[in-house]
Amino acid sequence: MARMTFFLFVLLIIDNGMKAEKPSSSAHQFVRVRRSDAVRRLIQRDKTPLAVLLMAAVVGTLAGLIGVAFEKSVNWVQNLRIGALVEVADHWFLVWPLAFILSALLAMVGYFLVRRFAPEAGGSGIPEIEGALEELRPVRWWRVLPVKFIGGMGTLGAGMVLGREGPMVQLGGNLGRMVVDVFRMRSPEARHTLLATGAAAGLSAAFNAPLAGILFIIEEMRPQFRYNLISIKAVFTGVIMATIVFRIFNGDKAVIEVGKLSNAPVNTPVAVFDPRDDFWLCWPAV
Repeated sequence: MARMTFFLFVLLIIDNGMKAEKPSSSAHQFVRVRRSDAVRRLIQRDKTPLAVLLMAAVVGTLAGLIGVAFEKSVNWVQNLRIGALVEVADHWFLVWPLAFILSALLAMVGYFLVRRFAPEAGGSGIPEIEGALEELRPVRWWRVLPVKFIGGMGTLGAGMVLGREGPMVQLGGNLGRMVVDVFRMRSPEARHTLLATGAAAGLSAAFNAPLAGILFIIEEMRPQFRYNLISIKAVFTGVIMATIVFRIFNGDKAVIEVGKLSNAPVNTPVAVFDPRDDFWLCWPAV
């Protein structure tokens, strides 16, 4: 009798446990349903126009091509200038005057083009893109593109202490606006997105550094950049395409070689400051 009572008691516990598990499994199923609904809603909410992504890829490709052409053109002008100086290297009284004359003439080419045809192409060009993102500055790409390209060849080829990042940001931004106008995209969001995409792709193509282009837009232009899913995806697409095009022509090597430092020998002298004597002493490292 006692055994039968114990057996019935065990069955009752198992039956209650199975009944208690049923709500748990249904709860898990409910959680799975809610998660799938959330994913479905996220996919449905992502209304990124395919045209914007395709145009971002076009902008990135053009920025990569312009970046490669700009770099090679500047190097070509520099080689011509240096080659002309090498030809008269034996005549020291001609080297210095010719160096100043060639650099001045090349710089004057850029100055004349900017002054005469596109004043907004002067300077680095980054403030112009920032103003265009806020709809404060016009983007006349049909003037800026040739003037910035040829003027940059002259000023950078002259040996002036300038860089390619500013011109490439402005060239890339104007390429983005050119694509918008050529394909007649009237949406303000598309105009803003492709302008930012071109600027990021231009900086990426200048240094073969895709992350630099992305961070430049996110950090440097954060007051002007409109953060949304469409803009972020377009910027990533344009930067990736610009990097691919640049590396097809120039490889994946770094534009600016930092180099590697070898390990210092053990007996390298080190400088030690002795506050009692108030001067530096040089002791061999042990």
